[in-house]
Amino acid sequence: MDGYDLNEALDRGIHLNHVLEHKVRRVAETGSPFVRVHELFPR
Repeated sequence: MDGYDLNEALDRGIHLNHVLEHKVRRVAETGSPFVRVHELFPR
């Protein structure tokens, strides 16, 4: 998670633990080490 992701999560009111849970799940499913918040939580 970088500053952009942190800022986006906070601006959108998404709890950080929720973001991290989704990021961990995505890496376990795809093997991709990085995914943006807007990809995990489309508007």
